[in-house]
Amino acid sequence: DKIKGFFKFKWSLPKLKMPSFSMSGKFSLNPPSVPKVGIKWNAEGGILDEATIFGRMGNTLLGAGEKGPEAIAPIDVLLDYVRTAVQTENEGIIRTLIEQNRILMDFLARIIPSGVRLDSGVLVGELVPAIDGRLADRWEHSKRGNTR
Repeated sequence: DKIKGFFKFKWSLPKLKMPSFSMSGKFSLNPPSVPKVGIKWNAEGGILDEATIFGRMGNTLLGAGEKGPEAIAPIDVLLDYVRTAVQTENEGIIRTLIEQNRILMDFLARIIPSGVRLDSGVLVGELVPAIDGRLADRWEHSKRGNTR
């Protein structure tokens, strides 16, 4: 038994990349004809527009194309499709935001009086006493344990 146990090992064939096979035509002696066999590896991807079994994963057959055209593509190709679609959508969103910003700025230019200057210090001078009073009030409340 020890010797038999020494020789126990598991092995399997390597996973082989299998192509997609197709056959059209028929075999006939009169008139002579031979079916045409097509082989496609789908390394670059492809479109399936009819029900097609194209491989298996374990004991499960893999199929696609049964409900209209379906794409089979390498991950990097699919990511490029997604990037292109997202970029197109983003460009539309950016154009919309720019246009909305232009409309908003035009609207604000019409409703804000031209005499208002924020860099003169007048606004800050008006706000500081009120802010200072509220902060002092909070400080006094916090010393008593009341932070509201």
